[in-house]
Amino acid sequence: MYANHLQITYYVAITIGLLVFAEFMRAIQEKQIANFMKASVILALAAVLAILPNITNLLLTYEYGNYSTRGPSELTEKKMSTGLDKDYALGWSYGQLESMTLLIPDFAGGSSAYKLDNKSEAYKAVASNAGDAQARSFTQQAPLYWGDQPMTSGPVYSGAIAFFLFVLSMFLLKGTQRIWIASSFLLFLMLSWGKNFLPLTDIFFDHVPGYNKFRSVAMALTIASFMIPFGGMLGLMRFVSGEVDKAKLKKKFVVCFLHLWRIIVIICIAPWTLL
Repeated sequence: MYANHLQITYYVAITIGLLVFAEFMRAIQEKQIANFMKASVILALAAVLAILPNITNLLLTYEYGNYSTRGPSELTEKKMSTGLDKDYALGWSYGQLESMTLLIPDFAGGSSAYKLDNKSEAYKAVASNAGDAQARSFTQQAPLYWGDQPMTSGPVYSGAIAFFLFVLSMFLLKGTQRIWIASSFLLFLMLSWGKNFLPLTDIFFDHVPGYNKFRSVAMALTIASFMIPFGGMLGLMRFVSGEVDKAKLKKKFVVCFLHLWRIIVIICIAPWTLL
């Protein structure tokens, strides 16, 4: 909120809502509703104290938004829009297959303006047809990206080790933690697909208050890519603290490792199976 980045604040609020719902269900099962309500009241007061110092920026942004492209429009015969035009809001939608960049950084080619050296095949191909000068000019900003977005300065990459620990943590974590982390990761991953996954996007865009005020839905990967190392660290913490049986962990480690390598091998050897 201090940075006035309301889109990320909005996503964080949804993530907290998922955590509250998961804790509420746990409280019902364990018959601890009173403790849940006390904790909720304290945290709600803390949230109010966090919002108050930023209330001026929030109110100004809200007031200005009504007179910008995020406000209602009367210049249409259709039903009056209360937010951004859907095509504009979903312009930067991450591809479903492109989501593999979380594990393999240059899976979708990399950047729309990637610098290549004179040993690259692209340089050699251009040089052989148009000369060295053209080849040098082209390879300074080579358009290697082939994903679904109009352009990108680079992929969203979480790290192979972090991703491995995240998948392993889904075997190690239990109860509320696993439900919250897994549901948050999957929800924001699917929201980042935007126009490539309209069944979910339409529900949020048309019915969830405030969602249609934001563009570049690929930014939802901010939350998904945060959950990967965060979940991995929680799983690692359970292992270090001795809460996980070493014999069972070894089996889970092998299963997780083999599944990830199976995905990588399929992608590298038979990419046509994913088209």
